[in-house]
Amino acid sequence: MRKGRTVLRMTWCVTLCMVFAVALVSTPGTAAEAPKKVTFVAGTVGGSWYNTAAVMAEILMKEIPGLNVTATSGISLGNVRLVNEGRDAHFGWTYLNSIFKARMVEPPFKKKHMNVRVVLPGMLGSPYLVCNKKAGIKDWGDLIGKRVLTAQLGGANEDLFRKTLALYGITYDDIRQSRRLG
Repeated sequence: MRKGRTVLRMTWCVTLCMVFAVALVSTPGTAAEAPKKVTFVAGTVGGSWYNTAAVMAEILMKEIPGLNVTATSGISLGNVRLVNEGRDAHFGWTYLNSIFKARMVEPPFKKKHMNVRVVLPGMLGSPYLVCNKKAGIKDWGDLIGKRVLTAQLGGANEDLFRKTLALYGITYDDIRQSRRLG
């Protein structure tokens, strides 16, 4: 069973790399005009986004002679900005709703970001709020006065958490924030 999962993960990673490779070389122009250096902004070092980007960078450089791919740390909302500007990043991980916010100029975005395109879906999943059973937390109101670890400030998961708290009339001032993860 474990071997099957490893093969599936490697197949998925190689497929992602091939799609990126096609995207890189299928732009109008000659091979001489194709980028020789590409930056891939991901997540925090050690996290799944960063590790996936680093592995993809290695595979791409192995498969495309002369291509230098740098995987670097980032954060989902910031990655949209960097890719949109096209100077410091060519590819990046983010959430689909972050792209919609960037195009519609919804907070935290202050201008339209129209140069970002979805190449392929990447990391699927949803964030979950978990707690120790001994904490006695059974609903959102029970978070008031508790120590809460949030995702990195400025990221899509932290933004989602803050907005979810607001739906229940809770702010960061109502909870005791501990150090942030990320």
